[in-house]
Amino acid sequence: MGLTDRQRQAALDHTKSKCVTAGAGTGKTHVLVRKYISLLEGGVGVGSILALTFTEKAAAEMKVRVRQALAEKEGEAWDVVRDEFLWAKVSTFHSFCASVLREFPLEAHVGPDFAVLDEREALRLREEAMDDLIYGDPPRGSREAVIGALRAVGAHELKNYLEALARRREDAETFFAALAGSEEAVLDAWRAIVEGERAKASIAFCDRAGPSLEVLGGLAARYPGERDPGEAYLRAVEPHLEGETASAVLAIAEVHTDRRFRASMGQKKNWAGNDLEDLRSAYRCLNDCIKDHEAALSLAFDPADPFTRATLEFLHDLGAVFHAFTGAVEAEKRRRNALDFDDLVNRTRRLFADHDEIAAHFRDRFRFILIDEFQDTDPVQIAIIHAILGREPGNLFVVGDPKQSIYLFREADVAQFRHTREMIEQDLGGETIALDVNFRSTPAVVGFTNAVFGALMAKCDRPWEFLYEPLTPSRTNDAGSVEVLLCPKVKDRAAGRRAEAEMAARRVRAIVERGEKPVYRDGESRPAGYGDIAVLLERRTNLAYYEWALARYGVPYRVHAGLGFYEHQEVYDLYNILRFLVNDRDDVALYGLLRSPYFGFSDARLFAIAGPEPSLWERLQRSGDPDAIAAATTLRGWLSVARRLPPARLIRRIVDESGVAAVFGGMAGGEQAAANVEKLIAIARESSSTLADLVEELGRSIDDGQREGDAPLDLAASDSVSIMTVHAAKGLEFPVVVVPDLAETPRAGGATIMVEGGLRLGVRIPNPAHDYEREDT
Repeated sequence: MGLTDRQRQAALDHTKSKCVTAGAGTGKTHVLVRKYISLLEGGVGVGSILALTFTEKAAAEMKVRVRQALAEKEGEAWDVVRDEFLWAKVSTFHSFCASVLREFPLEAHVGPDFAVLDEREALRLREEAMDDLIYGDPPRGSREAVIGALRAVGAHELKNYLEALARRREDAETFFAALAGSEEAVLDAWRAIVEGERAKASIAFCDRAGPSLEVLGGLAARYPGERDPGEAYLRAVEPHLEGETASAVLAIAEVHTDRRFRASMGQKKNWAGNDLEDLRSAYRCLNDCIKDHEAALSLAFDPADPFTRATLEFLHDLGAVFHAFTGAVEAEKRRRNALDFDDLVNRTRRLFADHDEIAAHFRDRFRFILIDEFQDTDPVQIAIIHAILGREPGNLFVVGDPKQSIYLFREADVAQFRHTREMIEQDLGGETIALDVNFRSTPAVVGFTNAVFGALMAKCDRPWEFLYEPLTPSRTNDAGSVEVLLCPKVKDRAAGRRAEAEMAARRVRAIVERGEKPVYRDGESRPAGYGDIAVLLERRTNLAYYEWALARYGVPYRVHAGLGFYEHQEVYDLYNILRFLVNDRDDVALYGLLRSPYFGFSDARLFAIAGPEPSLWERLQRSGDPDAIAAATTLRGWLSVARRLPPARLIRRIVDESGVAAVFGGMAGGEQAAANVEKLIAIARESSSTLADLVEELGRSIDDGQREGDAPLDLAASDSVSIMTVHAAKGLEFPVVVVPDLAETPRAGGATIMVEGGLRLGVRIPNPAHDYEREDT
């Protein structure tokens, strides 16, 4: 595959640092690999290049592609390079940070043999610390704070707060330390923040609306009467046209709430020339500006307000609870000699900040730094890059797509992308290159995307906003198509979701049965099959509707990573069996497992077994029903080995002895169910937990709706529609894609706690003055 002009400029020119913006399908990874190879061709050593990604999968893919490119090189010099590449620094940010800490453990205050907790292990540790704090015996001195915080927001919300604070721990600790030291200092900071936001909003409003304000001022001078609503509007707005304060802008906003005034106001006979159209145009412009800035302009802060005092009291309690929580988490990590991902980046940042000689060591080691998926970086990771960035021309090469910041990878801050782009251009004398050719999508899809997102992303007034960069399609063998399916409106939301899912399922079946969509592979075309189609969901809560609809219309499907694993019945059935084997007096678990395919009891048979005994297990063992006798015998056998066998072997024995695989073989979706059982066995094997611990872990995952996908099936061999989240589809491609639920109302409410530097901590807590409605403060 060759290079376009922009790809060539990005990959082969090493005289300038570069920020490459690359949308999906524009050959980003190809450019990154060509950049790496080109540096090697120019005599740069493998050990002098640091390539960072954000997932192990991306790092592995880049290594494979570089190896493939190196395999084509001939000569002894390239043999040496291939050997050196075995130790190349192509890794995730977290792996790089771990290697730094292991290289300088004394200075970083860590043991060189520390373990790294993966995200699931770290989450479990934090959850256990939260449960001990909330439901157990809190440490001395924090009991009253725990009670106060629980009284204000409840256990569920308090856990969410602690989890959010843990992700921004340094900022949170800075805030709580300042609050403990001086409430007045925090109040002064809050007042300055509010006044600053109002001032910025006022300036932004006046800059954008300035020409319209001038137009209205001129019209007000020429039309002093009130003959129609247009002139009445001029009288109302005239006193505020000269002001540039938040109060003046809010006064204009108040005028715009008057129902007499609208974009069609005024009678043509009362206005000369184009004056009426100028009035209406200026009104529309002010209306748009008000919508964009009114929230910031309306900010208010009163230190004496009872709600402000209640907020401070809550934050004191929250700070004490957070201190106890982090203390418990850190104690457990010290006991395990372990660090989590946040520890890795935070300790590396502190190491470089406290020991410039160590940062200089890495500045000398790495002449070139390449970063993939740069929109996923957070401020701490940016600080690490700045610390080890040398001054050689062209030494920084970042690739990213700010549009994909919607994924909110960990604590990613898309504004950092803009700041780094400006740093590359202004401080390093570099340049920004936009890859503008899409090699993946058809002309129709690219054209549709350009039209929609060109309108949605038409301005970039805020730090996190970016202008849409239109793409040019490379494909010429297939024009492609875009269909918009409109679902009849219904009052009931659930009925509407079912109707839309059915509509999508019918269309998918029709595409395959009628052979309507051609698929092009290696220059040849064929009708699309089910395996060529993907359904991309924004939220996992709608998964059940699409599973139901596809099954109803006989469309085979599979669910991919990120959706639904713990919600499937085959997983829940095994969970019930394991629960019973841990506690044979758990009637709910026993009822569930008896009704499952493992035993197949009907409700009528279970009712017949019911009796006066205190537990269902006792009643089952005393029943004369032949099926009940057989079930009791099987369960006694499993109980006899439950505490002796490792959980994975126990589950395997249950599956084998029950013959449930034959049941799966004769039911719709049975192949996926069997694969999910195998995945559960793998999870049990990897967890190294006792049976009781595994049951507790599974229960927590089921209750929390933990995001785990179905076991993967062979994509090439399985002719099934793929269902996945938009996030999980990143980097994949399908000939036919269904994107449902586009008319869904965006999720409201947002985060209930936000933490930033500079004493910025916002929470949503009940306000007693407003019937305990949750309010932001």
